[in-house]
Amino acid sequence: MKIPELSKFRKLLLDVEYYQNRLSKLQAAMMQSKIDAADIITEEDRLVFCGEAKQLESIYIDALKCSKRELLRIENYIASVSDPYIKQIMDLRFVQGLSWQQCALRISPRISADSIFMMCKRYIEKHPE
Repeated sequence: MKIPELSKFRKLLLDVEYYQNRLSKLQAAMMQSKIDAADIITEEDRLVFCGEAKQLESIYIDALKCSKRELLRIENYIASVSDPYIKQIMDLRFVQGLSWQQCALRISPRISADSIFMMCKRYIEKHPE
């Protein structure tokens, strides 16, 4: 695990939310097309729409699984950190999305952002995964 990978945590949360939302809307549209098919479009158009929608649904499901898998990998790594101080830093920085400076202020007014960054970096280098 590296800092850039850990930094993806917040984006992955947004990705999961995005794909769940898109999937939900797509599935609702697919259900609506079955209900409204006779009024709006021909059967051939409905079949084309459903085929394309199923393909898009598959893409969303795959992307959602991939994002969730990566999110779980990062969560497991942070959960496995044995040093409570480093775990707190990682939680503040990667899970809560605070800057290094904000993390330092939350931990202690006497510690610098550079110090906690280096502690985190050293821990990750010693415990890559």
